[in-house]
Amino acid sequence: MDWHALLAIASGIVGVGSVIPYVRDILYGTTRPNAVSVFLWIVLLIISLAAQFSAGISWSAAVLVASMFNMLLILGLCLFGYGYRKYGALDGVCFILAIVGIILWQLAHEPLIAITFALLADFISTVPTLAKTARYPETEDPLAWFLIAFAALLSIAAANKFTAANLLWPVYYVVIDLTVFGLAFFGRRLKTNSGGT
Repeated sequence: MDWHALLAIASGIVGVGSVIPYVRDILYGTTRPNAVSVFLWIVLLIISLAAQFSAGISWSAAVLVASMFNMLLILGLCLFGYGYRKYGALDGVCFILAIVGIILWQLAHEPLIAITFALLADFISTVPTLAKTARYPETEDPLAWFLIAFAALLSIAAANKFTAANLLWPVYYVVIDLTVFGLAFFGRRLKTNSGGT
């Protein structure tokens, strides 16, 4: 087994492990994910994985596979009463972007278009989490976000095809997840040091 595969396996293990703190928070009732948003993230991951297969898949997809497993697990918990279902305007915008990405991909025969639109939709859907974490850092578990960012770094290192189609998602995960990690981790410390709750 070559080192690309070993790094991809490590990325997958760390990526799947990142869901443990999140599931713990769900089971304790401190986190209630929106089943509609989780379903949308699954759709975006499916689009991105399909586009990567079309462009020539790389070991860098390991973090996407791990994320897919995590989202399916979280969706299952949502459907068994640990989440809620609310369809908002943000979900509608992201769904439309995903559909536009698929249509343009099929018309232009360029999978990178679908991946770009899926990334844009994911970022738009993450903005509320960024804002919430900046205001209430205690509502997000820093460890979960750090682990998925680390898994994405391993995925980048595992890449055996250095193309935008294969690297956009892992690089995005590193940036966005480290941002949420920083907001949660340092925000908690600032609140503790200032005597806040």
